[in-house]
Amino acid sequence: MNHRQARDFFFTKSNSFLEPNEASEIWKRIAETLSGKSTLAIATDSSFLFDEKKIIRIMDELEQEKPIQYILGYEWFGDIKLRVNEHVLIPRPETQELVQWIIDEHKNKPAISILDIGTGSGCIPILIKKNMPQANLHALDISADALSVARINAQENKCTIEWMQTDILDEQLHLNQQWDLIVSNPPYILQTENLDKRVLAYEPGLALFVSNADTLQFYKAIIHFAEEHLQAQGSIYLECHQDYAVDVANLLELAGYQTILRQDMFGNNRMIKANK
Repeated sequence: MNHRQARDFFFTKSNSFLEPNEASEIWKRIAETLSGKSTLAIATDSSFLFDEKKIIRIMDELEQEKPIQYILGYEWFGDIKLRVNEHVLIPRPETQELVQWIIDEHKNKPAISILDIGTGSGCIPILIKKNMPQANLHALDISADALSVARINAQENKCTIEWMQTDILDEQLHLNQQWDLIVSNPPYILQTENLDKRVLAYEPGLALFVSNADTLQFYKAIIHFAEEHLQAQGSIYLECHQDYAVDVANLLELAGYQTILRQDMFGNNRMIKANK
């Protein structure tokens, strides 16, 4: 099938399970991924033919509500392309805003050590390293599968990052190091929260849900960890659930931090910076 035939086929078949605007965005990603060309270049190149079987396979997975990022195996985060699969969360624009906050405030520092807690795909430390090559980056995650993805992403983006497999909830956790900055987008969702099937069925529960009924579970652990591992004049940057961001800020203030709460692009309380 040429581009027009493939596009018409996709929109006709996906009409029953995709909204038109969503279908347009997804088709653009499919076409560019399968062809390795821009949408405009494909539309004007009559020589390129799409494999109908590949398109049908992708559509079958879309109909099962599998995210297109997992189907195609990648997502963009800022200007970096990251591999993703069901072992890691799909990077979100809100997390990119958190990273940009860090970059804006620290990019001119000659040297800075940064730890990302719960790194998943490695999106946070990799984007920081690409924009702050002088920074010394470490990242930890409990999941060996997630760290495997993160390592590949770092290699493909030519970033040197030290990876650690460990559990931030381990009360006996001790690392013989301190950092100038700690950043985290930790799990903060309760098991009872109503989530979209695409998230619930495919994204890793380990990276989404708290393991008890306390949505602040990981923030408490990070604050405890920071007592020993954050430099005296260091900073903590956190992404939060919009409904509990004020509670996280209160926790930090009770621990002696001064906090700044920021909204994301959608007007939700989402990001916190804390300094002692």
